[in-house]
Amino acid sequence: LILSLASNFKSVKMQSLAYKILNQGFTALTPYEWLNLAFYDPEVLFDKSYQLNTDHHFTDLGYIFSRNSWEENATAISFKCGPFQGHTAKKLFDGDPGCSHCHADAASFQVCSRKSEVLIDPGYELFKRTGNHNTIIVNGLGQLGEGTKWFDVNRSLHYQHFGEIIDYKATKLYSYWTADATKTYLPELKLKK
Repeated sequence: LILSLASNFKSVKMQSLAYKILNQGFTALTPYEWLNLAFYDPEVLFDKSYQLNTDHHFTDLGYIFSRNSWEENATAISFKCGPFQGHTAKKLFDGDPGCSHCHADAASFQVCSRKSEVLIDPGYELFKRTGNHNTIIVNGLGQLGEGTKWFDVNRSLHYQHFGEIIDYKATKLYSYWTADATKTYLPELKLKK
């Protein structure tokens, strides 16, 4: 996949990342290993000294991924607080952009450390509940859209239920962010930033 992206976008970064991964032996021998040959584009250069960032804010989706290193025993955290399906979908669609698989999990986070999952997201559950995620319950109530088998998109859209990352900064020593998930809860709770 990475070699395909490198070829399609003529991306030195993607080609360099693929080079780094393939040379460190992270691939498993599978029936699809030949695709590395099929998608490799010798016209796209690579940089052997390329270093992948340990932090990134995916602004459209409101996702942040941060880790202390790329070593095997690193600690990594992911954080989510953005409009379901992203800012682009929010602008493009007047109604439901196909969000019934979404979850009521704004301001949720996951942590892995030293090859162990410390705080995980359960993924799919029968009924969408905020309490099934690593985020905040207010006075026993979860976020808009919870409580049904499918995410209640219309209820969320009615109240403009969107979390957002307010600030993000990453340096070589630390990273930090602030977010606002107050709009993702019932208006009766009268939450304020």
